Amino acid sequence: MSERRVAVVGGGITGLALAHYLDGYDVEYTLFESDERPGGVMQSREVDGKVVDLGPQRTRLSPMVENLVGDVGLESSVSTASDDLPLHIYHDGELRLAPTSLKDGLRTNLLSWRTKIRMTVEPWKSLTGEEPETAEEFIRHRFGDEAYQRFLGPLYGGIYASDPGDMSYEHSVKQMVETRGIDGSVLTWAAKKSITRKLHSHETPPPCSFDGGMGALPEAVAEEHGENVYLGEAVENLTGEGRGFTVETQERSEEFDFVVLSTPADAAGRLLEEIDEKTANALDNLRYNDLVSVHLNCSEVPESLGFQTSFDEELDTLGATFVGSMFDRGGQVTSYLGGGRNPDAVLRDDEELMATGESDIEEVVGGSAEAFHVNRVRMPSYDGSWTDLSKVDPPEGIYLTGNYLSRAGVPGRLREASSTAEALAEAVSAEE
Repeated sequence: MSERRVAVVGGGITGLALAHYLDGYDVEYTLFESDERPGGVMQSREVDGKVVDLGPQRTRLSPMVENLVGDVGLESSVSTASDDLPLHIYHDGELRLAPTSLKDGLRTNLLSWRTKIRMTVEPWKSLTGEEPETAEEFIRHRFGDEAYQRFLGPLYGGIYASDPGDMSYEHSVKQMVETRGIDGSVLTWAAKKSITRKLHSHETPPPCSFDGGMGALPEAVAEEHGENVYLGEAVENLTGEGRGFTVETQERSEEFDFVVLSTPADAAGRLLEEIDEKTANALDNLRYNDLVSVHLNCSEVPESLGFQTSFDEELDTLGATFVGSMFDRGGQVTSYLGGGRNPDAVLRDDEELMATGESDIEEVVGGSAEAFHVNRVRMPSYDGSWTDLSKVDPPEGIYLTGNYLSRAGVPGRLREASSTAEALAEAVSAEE
């Protein structure tokens, strides 16, 4: 093993995957996680005999996810959903098919024919010219007001638990456009991608989870590298410069050559206060949205991935995931409140949130609903405060990773972890 050591601060899926990839490069590392359980927001619990995911409800079995699953021996635990399950939008009192394909776009009653025709003009609306300021401006300009209100606004905002009207175009849509290699039309890019997949018989990876929930993956990675993973050990202080940093916890004080802060932005900022005040302040300024998930048992669950609520609807629930339909978990539904669209919802107590979740889901799907668990998480807002990312320039030897820096989702987290591990391996090699 290399004598130059890396400290990874944070045991969410990004930090754990980074540790796994560093091990593959034969780079010595130690991971510190303040919680007694690994995974960060990606954790699962058993509540009243039911598997409950506190964060992500599913991922896609992309090649990187599948490889990591194989590396940590979770293949037999994978549970996949049918890729034929549709997504819905709740609009004007009923669930309507979300047009996520050309076929669905033609047959859905969510959008008027005028809007469907309007959307076909999108390839001729160039991405060049003056950039919009927000995600909402981009979507309305390219696809029209109705498409934004009923479909694209709820769908895009739902991914990030944010309000597209507040989301910075530069740090949300533009980043997605650039990372996916979209040059010109979004629809043309999607059509070309679909045709390429069919020509090469490449199927879209199915949605998946695990027998013990999504938290099974970070737990398996942590167990695989247990001797280098310190759970329940919070890093309280970070000092040093150049190629020498001291990491202090209540249990120990150790020297490292490189430090990776794989934590929420404000936590990384606190640890950088003595090393880089400018970067620390910028990270501390990045705003997060509070999101509530209400877990319910329902007497009726549609054969669907779930739904997002149209912006035209006066419903507290932003959307829901039909976990029961995807992974054979009976009538389980996870609904969401709060976020950038309704920040005051999180001020309610759990009893009120459960009652709201029950009444909203009963209105949407019919039948009866009984809430049994409430959870709160923070999500990066990607709003105007993200302009402060231009001030983030950590000193040599310090690396930053986290969902506030790139796209959400487990595959995105693994890609970032992989690229960071590669950069660290090169840095270590250059010093030897």
